[in-house]
Amino acid sequence: MAEWSCLLGARRGGRLIEVAHQRCDLPLRASNGREALLIHALCATTGSHVNGGCLCGNIRFSAAGDPDFPHLCSCPHCQRLGGCPVMAWVDFPVEGFEWTGPGGEPKWFHTFPATKRGFCGECGATVAAIDDGGTMMGVTMMALDDHSGLIPERQSFKDNAVSWLAPLS
Repeated sequence: MAEWSCLLGARRGGRLIEVAHQRCDLPLRASNGREALLIHALCATTGSHVNGGCLCGNIRFSAAGDPDFPHLCSCPHCQRLGGCPVMAWVDFPVEGFEWTGPGGEPKWFHTFPATKRGFCGECGATVAAIDDGGTMMGVTMMALDDHSGLIPERQSFKDNAVSWLAPLS
């Protein structure tokens, strides 16, 4: 089961009815959020752990810590790197992030003066981005082995979005 954030599940008629917490899989039945807050507090101490990699498997990574800022980006660099109107990104703390595949770290290319993007030298897949001296490693959501629990919160560089695809609010 994916270990993402505290998703406190089902509502019927505005009332919380039954929840399976995704991080620890603890069941919860409540009509208010008090028990939900307790579960959230317990699970915040466990942290999450995800794995991912490039298309061919040469570049693999492991990230420990909570995902942060899932978003879409329509900057010119993402559009050209991905060959698509937007790329989906999520950040993980650098502390607890490691390259685990046979290819080691990806090849890096500076797309902004202080931002570099990591890609596989074998298959060319973009997997990561980091600012020089940054404390968060951005990874493309689609590089995650399981991205099912992530939903982009907003869109960066909306002014550069293509006209035929509605941007996120």
